[in-house]
Amino acid sequence: MQSFGSGLKSHVHFHILVTDGVYFPDGSYFALGFWDQPSLLSELRHSILKSLVARKCLQDETAKLLESWPLDRSGFSAFVGDPICQPTDRPRLERVLNYIFRPSMPLKHLSYVETTGQVRFSPPRAAAKVWDHAFDFLSDWVQHIPRARQHQVTYAGWFANALGNLNPKQESQVEELTEKPKPGKWVKWRTLILRSWAVDPELCPRCHKEMKRARALLQQHELQRLLKNLGIGFYPTRPRSPPPPSLDQDLAQESLFSDCESQVPAEWDEWEAA
Repeated sequence: MQSFGSGLKSHVHFHILVTDGVYFPDGSYFALGFWDQPSLLSELRHSILKSLVARKCLQDETAKLLESWPLDRSGFSAFVGDPICQPTDRPRLERVLNYIFRPSMPLKHLSYVETTGQVRFSPPRAAAKVWDHAFDFLSDWVQHIPRARQHQVTYAGWFANALGNLNPKQESQVEELTEKPKPGKWVKWRTLILRSWAVDPELCPRCHKEMKRARALLQQHELQRLLKNLGIGFYPTRPRSPPPPSLDQDLAQESLFSDCESQVPAEWDEWEAA
């Protein structure tokens, strides 16, 4: 499912790959060989309008009026491409799949002028589109970001997700899943550290053997003793505060800040002089 056209234009459409025939359980295949495009477009229009009426997005009278229009001026369209024979026409199938999964805005054709804020999209075989400011570009682009947990690609029929035929599991994987108990609500701390940092916290860093936890250390002196024994994580001792300055040091500091050639008049801070 795609919601964009060229230059981020709003154009909601679907790309569908279907088998041009039917497989039977004995392995035989019956090819259809012909798709009636007008009949397919008529069925699609009827189904979409019926869905909009059921969702209360369109009135029933309006849906009947839209369905009475000619197909070539109804606003709906359906394109049926030539069949892709497998496995001889694999390059063409790859081109079709690349077109279906293309991004809404390839970054290699996008340019930005920082001084003016102008955004320019220059595709290789189409006219360039210019947004006067990046705000205008972002307002057009965010409309095509899918909602959270929204599936853009779905499989049906033999490759439906519920059947599991798209990525079949090997026998070893099936046995491993059946032997392991179902995971509970809580995940072990060791597993979380492995997922996040790729480090096993229960392996000794020196001998690389599995360690066993005896008990939890909650007191500060116990933690400090453990860190001291391991030689890691200890903090440097705080230096002692300097002694108070003596009388000679005070006179030396005053001599540093004294100015014999000061231009400030004498007794300037007295009340009578002020």
